[in-house]
Amino acid sequence: MKRFKIILVLFFYSFLSCNQEEYTEIKDSPVVLDLAQVPYPKLSDYQFFKGNLKEQKPSYGVIPYKPNSELFSDYALKNRFVWMPNGVKATFNGDGNVLELPVG
Repeated sequence: MKRFKIILVLFFYSFLSCNQEEYTEIKDSPVVLDLAQVPYPKLSDYQFFKGNLKEQKPSYGVIPYKPNSELFSDYALKNRFVWMPNGVKATFNGDGNVLELPVG
């Protein structure tokens, strides 16, 4: 029990001592979207992924998802992602209904 308390105290101390400036920098998504310019010529122009594009590691704010029912695609592997700008929300209308995404 004493070991647990020590670990808990160290965790909270490290959490509270985080530099707030660094934390707010992480919240800004690197994704680039100008509706007057889309579609961009290359997928990499959107900056949806960090690092090597073929690894498909999503950038901050890009969320991977998997549909409940996937269609067979001749054994092709597919990754799906969704991103929305800050201040925009999708609406969930219950199970079995289509997720309402904002226009654009």
